[in-house]
Amino acid sequence: MFRLFWFVIFFSNIIFMEICFAKDISNNFYTNKSISQVSGIKDLIDDVNIFNGKFELRGTDDSSLNSQNETKNLKLFSAPVDNFFSRNANSTVYIRTDSGQGTGIVISKDKIITNWHVIYGAEDNEVKVVFKPLTGNIPVPTQAHIAEVIRCDSNSDLALIKPRWPPKKIQPAKLADPTSFNETLISSQAHTIGHPGGGSTWSYASGTISQVIENKKWKYGPPFNSGHMADSIQIQTPINPGNSGGPLFNDNEEVIGVIVSGCQTCENIGNAIAISALHQFLDSNTNECIPLPPVKSEKKLIKENDRDKDGNIDIKYFDMTDSGKANWIHLDNTDPNDGWFETLLYDKDENGIYETQVYYPKYKGESVITYYDHDQDNIIDVCGIDNDADGKDDRQMPIDSCDITG
Repeated sequence: MFRLFWFVIFFSNIIFMEICFAKDISNNFYTNKSISQVSGIKDLIDDVNIFNGKFELRGTDDSSLNSQNETKNLKLFSAPVDNFFSRNANSTVYIRTDSGQGTGIVISKDKIITNWHVIYGAEDNEVKVVFKPLTGNIPVPTQAHIAEVIRCDSNSDLALIKPRWPPKKIQPAKLADPTSFNETLISSQAHTIGHPGGGSTWSYASGTISQVIENKKWKYGPPFNSGHMADSIQIQTPINPGNSGGPLFNDNEEVIGVIVSGCQTCENIGNAIAISALHQFLDSNTNECIPLPPVKSEKKLIKENDRDKDGNIDIKYFDMTDSGKANWIHLDNTDPNDGWFETLLYDKDENGIYETQVYYPKYKGESVITYYDHDQDNIIDVCGIDNDADGKDDRQMPIDSCDITG
């Protein structure tokens, strides 16, 4: 009986020790695992902060750093950047729908301006909006939001959207006065921030304003099949898909326009809906999101002349926009006149400068040659060759290397 007692005591101790040992192993295993996970997360956060140009120290004692070199590197990464882009990029957003993408301009905590054609086809009148992180160009999940289309004006190609749960820190853009749209803008510098190519990273470009155009008409093909009209600003800078709906800034960092499109037949030419049209949209209750039919150009003969007094008409003046101005000229430039008007001159913005000159051959099989004066300084900049006479340049090149055989 005595032996049985000690046997029970002995095995009970062994079982108790095994339980305690197993518990210690369990504690150590999971504690070490937690420590390892926390360390890994911290390293990941540090890597992201360094990539984004920011590194926040945990604590205030710099003596915890291992060396002076580490201190120098951390200060290098945490140094603030102050330039046009850093001061204004946070007032732009990336917009995506099921059928496309573009850019938007933050004008208040719950209002974002963009193009009608950017939000066109948005299901349930909802789009996805990504706000720029305070540091870096890489979007983070907490900056992505659902936004509702409040109203739009398909005529001026503008839309107003409202994020449901906007971030706490919002940086609205500064809007210029509507009266700033005038000829004094021409030759001044302008800046764009957007998402060229449709990527959700913020990108900067700048250029010179080359023209301001009142009530400019333009149109989009499929899937929009729409016509539009608004005050417009022409700028010499590349505009690509993804820039649409983004801001055009002046040097005072004020929005003077909403980027709308690039020129498909031009090089480094973009267009923006002017601030005058934007204010008109914001001040109105317009909510017309049905696209208008495309703008139809009707050629109206205004007058014709016989320049060399030989009894043959050799110049015809046409109005293509119902403005009463001659913006399309046909010229029979041969001597003697042969009745073939081979030279066509276009003044699309009706400012008296014919920025496009087309030389149309009389015989089939010959190439159509077009000369472009993009900055409208009466000096030809670019030459276009249309080999099959379908109205579209097959090649474009600088004027000094214009060659139909190249």
